[in-house]
Amino acid sequence: MEKNYKYQKELILNLNDQNQKLNEQHAALAELNDTKDRYYSILAHDLRNPMHTILGLSEVVNENLKAGNSEEAALHISTLIGTAQNTYQLLDNLLLWSYSQSGKIKLQSEPFDFKLIIEDSISIFENNIQSKKIKVEFDSNEIHEINADKNMLGTVVRNLLSNAIKFSHRGGKIKISCECKKNQHLFKIKDSGIGIPEDSIQTIFDITNTLSTKGTNNEKGTGYGLAICREFIEKHNGKIWVECKYGRSTTFFFTIPNTAKPLKNYAVD
Repeated sequence: MEKNYKYQKELILNLNDQNQKLNEQHAALAELNDTKDRYYSILAHDLRNPMHTILGLSEVVNENLKAGNSEEAALHISTLIGTAQNTYQLLDNLLLWSYSQSGKIKLQSEPFDFKLIIEDSISIFENNIQSKKIKVEFDSNEIHEINADKNMLGTVVRNLLSNAIKFSHRGGKIKISCECKKNQHLFKIKDSGIGIPEDSIQTIFDITNTLSTKGTNNEKGTGYGLAICREFIEKHNGKIWVECKYGRSTTFFFTIPNTAKPLKNYAVD
């Protein structure tokens, strides 16, 4: 009798445990589906506006060229290019995030010179930097060879630098630096721009955050870049965070572990 009682008690405990796990899995799936639905809703909304602008401007440029107004067409082409570039960045970020979430992205670590990524990123945004007359300071003396995924970190740097340019005032300054410590590399990108409101700091790394603030020159953002940055830095077992003096400056920090030997390629779950 006592044996049967113990058996039944263990059986009930096991069933309760399994039931709890099923409830947790159900809650996780429900949250995943909710995130997915919000993600597609945001995607559809954010793609409609720039595509509408591209189509509209294309028609205007076409009409101007037919009428021989080449100067007017050139002005619209500049806006058209900027909108197309922003839309491309939006799609690139969303594609990378969706691949990362599905486990299709593999972290491929290799030794490389990180300062080359920063120099390439500065070169990519050279026109934006020049048009706003921003001074970019980059101290490469402390940057050494690191072991990481070059493509992922390139995406991180491009997004952070793009944000720094976007929110900098005309004639502002951006400072990029690195501290190489025993266990990690600490990277900083600081601007002297408009800063981030305190109530927005907690959500800026959230992919479902729909807030996309316009820049100092009315530049539009994708709204997803910082979520991608967090995703890729955490894949490296690093950390990313922001410190801000609203109205004065914003500094983004991220760390990458300092590994003595090259890491082997491995899949990321």
